[in-house]
Amino acid sequence: ELDPVSVAITTGIIIAVGIIMFLLPPVPGVPVYITIGIVLVSKVEDSMGFVGGIMYGIALSLGLKISAIFMQQKIIGEMWGSKSVAIRSMVGINSVELRAMRRALSEPGPSFGKVAILIGGPDWPTSVLTGIMRLSYPVMAFYSLPVVFLIAPCVVSGALLVKASAEGGIYESLNSLAVTLTVVVQSGSMIVAAQTLAKYAVKYEAELRAEEPDQEVLKLEQKKARKVAIAKELASWKHLSFPTKLLHITSVLLMTASCWAFQLIGTTLFVTFDITDSIDEDLNGDVLSLIKDPGYVALAAFGAATAWY
Repeated sequence: ELDPVSVAITTGIIIAVGIIMFLLPPVPGVPVYITIGIVLVSKVEDSMGFVGGIMYGIALSLGLKISAIFMQQKIIGEMWGSKSVAIRSMVGINSVELRAMRRALSEPGPSFGKVAILIGGPDWPTSVLTGIMRLSYPVMAFYSLPVVFLIAPCVVSGALLVKASAEGGIYESLNSLAVTLTVVVQSGSMIVAAQTLAKYAVKYEAELRAEEPDQEVLKLEQKKARKVAIAKELASWKHLSFPTKLLHITSVLLMTASCWAFQLIGTTLFVTFDITDSIDEDLNGDVLSLIKDPGYVALAAFGAATAWY
């Protein structure tokens, strides 16, 4: 619970965790924005009101996004990317898609395509690429500002989730609407970005394919490909011993059974716990009491299947 914690400390914790998540390549911004809506809006509602809390959450989310762009672009991309083969490989610097992105972002002046890529493209690779290209951070940050239209539904969804859990009624309907809007704008932005990249890839296909690849990255990727091919061959079914095959089959069955159990009989495995419930009051301070005895069996099966596989 964050009730005894001040707004300033809560905000500081969210900023620290949010920045860390943004700097992880696989993590998109959506879970950060939704978490801000869940945690921060309810925290400041008494002093700012519900709408004021949402506005505060959106502003903080936008600030986090712009700050993350700076770190991804200037530090990871510009400072490290030009020297690190691994980072350039993670970005996919030799792929046609990244070459098309580089072509679009390097065009002078504002354009719809540039904005679409910056706000709808994958967060980490896009910002790191702009750093490797040594593009202007103020310009990239300015063109990224329309991301606020993607952030707002996420924050509202998180805030309404808490309201729906605590008060129900119309908030449940509003939460469903906000979640739908979040899915639509997030999916739409990715589709537009993908279409923009596809347009550049088709329009400049010959030119993009003729570009000289990054030789260091090419050698690294070829080395990785050889390792993957060897590992795939050694792990092929025909080369596995009977005990290993039996172990794989068992792990798949356990994984499948546990996943179905989580979906179909979740209330038999775990105690119902809403987002507005209290660990101290509803679980007597013991978070493990969320798990019923059958739940431990399902979790053990899932863990064993994961470890064996």
